[in-house]
Amino acid sequence: MTIELEDGGSLQPGYDEALRAGLAAVGADHARVVVSGVFDTTVGRLIGHHTYAEDRGAGAVTARTLADPAATIVVNRRAVETQELTVDDVERIAAHEGGHVLMNDREEGLGWHQDLATDQVSFHLLTIAAGVIEEHRCEAALAARRTYPAMRGRRAVDLAGNLHDANVAFLGAVSDEESADPAVLHHRIVDGVVTPLSKTLAVTLAGTIGGADEVAGLVGDREDWRDYVEPTWARRTQFLAGLPTATEPMARDAYRDALQEGARIEAAFLRDVGFEYLSDDQGWGFVRVVADERCAERLDRALRIDRLRAAGK
Repeated sequence: MTIELEDGGSLQPGYDEALRAGLAAVGADHARVVVSGVFDTTVGRLIGHHTYAEDRGAGAVTARTLADPAATIVVNRRAVETQELTVDDVERIAAHEGGHVLMNDREEGLGWHQDLATDQVSFHLLTIAAGVIEEHRCEAALAARRTYPAMRGRRAVDLAGNLHDANVAFLGAVSDEESADPAVLHHRIVDGVVTPLSKTLAVTLAGTIGGADEVAGLVGDREDWRDYVEPTWARRTQFLAGLPTATEPMARDAYRDALQEGARIEAAFLRDVGFEYLSDDQGWGFVRVVADERCAERLDRALRIDRLRAAGK
């Protein structure tokens, strides 16, 4: 493993050993780690996409693994310092990112299977599914070792808050005047609601010893759960439970089948959120299918929860 410091990157004492230990834990010692003080600039340069932004809807990204021959992991020095991560936190992050390295080594990522996308709509759905699959497999690999605690902010007991935040994000997206632009609306729903919530469900499930029943039991009495998650929960959990961990190879055909099933689940979840893709020979569209009455119920619920939070309940 090599560690490089770029664009003002630096390491606090013990972080280098933590990075090495985390990668070694999953067998990804060959990775190249780049610690950057200007994360989005470094990632954008390395991937050739100069508009990359580190804030992906769920806070600043701490690290990102690139699908390149050098097995590069870029660590965001600013996010590490802002979140006051400990040496143990850094080791855990390295182990998680090491899972991504292993999957990339085996070409288990959408980048090697884009032929599955028959149009732009299927590509969008496959992209969501690929990210969910990867996050679940990485977390499942760590859970199997029982040496790392649940990812900070992704424990089952935090799900109620995650669901409320998703509901608020949905309401903001549909009510903001800027969302009159279809591209803005699509970004705010897919990148701000569907993708982060699907990933949160995936990593929470992977890290919860009691599995699907425990996760659902902790938040099953919440209206947000019944509204957004419950309709696809059984199908989602059965699907994720059948995936190997990131340290276990996945046959090419099995991976391709998983991508397609994952895309179907995300399409169903998107409809539960309240949107649907349209596609024909003229192109594709993104339309709201949730009724105004249901949006009003979601608003009332969000306001009620905010009042309870303000009251400390």
